[in-house]
Amino acid sequence: MISIATRVQQSDAATIAHIPKFTGTIWYVDGTNGDDLHAGTEPGTARATIASALLSALAGDAITVRSGTYTENVELALDGLELWCELGALLDGVLTVSGNSCHVTGLTASGAGGNAFDITGSGCVLEDCSAAGGVIGFNVTGSLTTLCHCFASGYTATGFDVSVGQVHFELCIAQGNLTATRGFYLSTNAADAGFYRDCQTIANVTAGFETVAGADVNLFTDCSSGGSEGFRIDAGANNMWARFVDRMRREGHEHVYPPPSGEGVASVPVTIDNSVTDDSGAGPWDDQDYWGDVVRVIPPTTLTGPWWSLGLYIHATTAADDQQWQAFFTNYRVATTRNAGNAWSYQETVLTVADGTVVAVGDKVWITGTGALDGEICDVADVTGNVVTITSETRFSADTGLKYNYGGAETMYVIYRAADRTLHGYQGDFSASGARVFKRFNWAQQKLIEPNGGMIMRMANGTDAGASSFDVRAIYTD
Repeated sequence: MISIATRVQQSDAATIAHIPKFTGTIWYVDGTNGDDLHAGTEPGTARATIASALLSALAGDAITVRSGTYTENVELALDGLELWCELGALLDGVLTVSGNSCHVTGLTASGAGGNAFDITGSGCVLEDCSAAGGVIGFNVTGSLTTLCHCFASGYTATGFDVSVGQVHFELCIAQGNLTATRGFYLSTNAADAGFYRDCQTIANVTAGFETVAGADVNLFTDCSSGGSEGFRIDAGANNMWARFVDRMRREGHEHVYPPPSGEGVASVPVTIDNSVTDDSGAGPWDDQDYWGDVVRVIPPTTLTGPWWSLGLYIHATTAADDQQWQAFFTNYRVATTRNAGNAWSYQETVLTVADGTVVAVGDKVWITGTGALDGEICDVADVTGNVVTITSETRFSADTGLKYNYGGAETMYVIYRAADRTLHGYQGDFSASGARVFKRFNWAQQKLIEPNGGMIMRMANGTDAGASSFDVRAIYTD
């Protein structure tokens, strides 16, 4: 008669028989007790270095590494290779993963002499790994990479640098050191269609999260950027930031700009009208359905910290006209200055800039300079290197090209790009029965503006060809 205990043992054995076994050879590394002359196929015959085990390993094998410090640079160049590390296994050097479908768990790399982790192979998986230094913590150039529960700190440039698409990051952390570093940086226009969930950053002064132009259609869900960190930069298109948290908001409050004083000092609102002028002296013109001159409601660099635009107050100065208006915002990250070439002067259409990569055909740009601080809005017709060709928007005047001589500190801000919803503004209509009638316009959603960003406006009279104007104060919170 078979006992119950025996039956249980037989049942367990049958179950275990169905557990898939690792089909490759397992190599053992023990930096304390091992020797590179050993066979390395049993714990008692472990090798002393990871590099030695790699010399014997074949594609599809695994290397298990005992806790300890290994002063070497290691490359996993074979496909399907796995590196299993005990907690406390430190690679004092660089790990390069150039093979495809490799798997690394539990390793800490110092990045001495380079990046801590260079992942160039496709379809690789890293879990529970830590970068404890290096120029870049995790440098990902191989597509279909998965990083789960990985931690980067001590880097001098970037925690996680991603230059390819279709990656999957989950529960990853980038801890800067209050210097000009980035946490997560999608650094090329090939970094598309990535998935980032529950990723966190702190103390990266340049930015916790940044995407360059062309790094599009990525999903960031439940990610956050901590204190003492540069604001999120998203120069890509159609990136989704679901439940993203970047900084604590202050208790509910509002400001207006220009601010009221009440201390015996005049505080007048900003006047917006439909007059059109240019440097030829032939203007101004007032005509129906043409945009008037641009006016700086909040000049750039006025608010030096991040701020949220809430809306605006409009005070009537002309009655009964249909006053159509637009409001745009400036961002120094999508701006460039003049760099030699033709002078930015009256009637010019070819402008040389310091960085043509921030401008795209079809953009609307706001051009400003010492000679005309309120500047003008133009359309971008062509971008060739750092040479930008602009065209004037349709206007009552027959003039083409720039309307003013800018004469110093010339800057081109991208204020509208159809494919990028972060580069859109607001528009609306206003009309009143008499002067001093006013209305508050609230945006449907607060718009977050980066430090030193500004707000510009313009207006068109949609009723008649006469002069028309209103006064404005912007409503914001910080």
